[in-house]
Amino acid sequence: MTNVQLSSRSDEWYTPPYIIDLVHQVIGKPDLDPASSVQANETIKAGRILTKVDDALSCDWTNIPITVYLNPPGGKINNRSSVALFWQKLMGLRTDGLLLEAIFMGFSLENLQVTQNLDCLAIADFPIVIPSKRIKFVSPDGDYNAPTHSNVIAYIPGITNNTSKFTQVFSTLGKLMHPSW
Repeated sequence: MTNVQLSSRSDEWYTPPYIIDLVHQVIGKPDLDPASSVQANETIKAGRILTKVDDALSCDWTNIPITVYLNPPGGKINNRSSVALFWQKLMGLRTDGLLLEAIFMGFSLENLQVTQNLDCLAIADFPIVIPSKRIKFVSPDGDYNAPTHSNVIAYIPGITNNTSKFTQVFSTLGKLMHPSW
């Protein structure tokens, strides 16, 4: 495989299969992946995906409680952080009682910063794992490359709370943190 430069200029970097296997162990196959593609869903196997064409931030994600896997695109939308906008939408589901549980893949530890000072809970308010090695994401061409910065993965309980399962399964990746510890 080619060693390509992983860049925030492209949001077409998919979560590697071994991480999705861990996601499936905790929440099963997600009902929704709101920042996906047909190609990425071959691995994720979500019941429903939203792609760039669907404009996920302006459409309803659900009207029944669901599980969500979210690896949001980087960059900005109307001069606002795309990650922050997707995070707010996910937190809206939780506030409305429509989230069973979710796993959020943060491409960068910077995601911990951009979700602070929003009108909702931040990533750091939930159980997180900071992998001991940078995650190598997958390009549409099948190339693997890691960003130049650390990643974060968060578990968001909703109606269902599998925090203990998340900590058990994701402890294989790195340091676990929880706001109540």
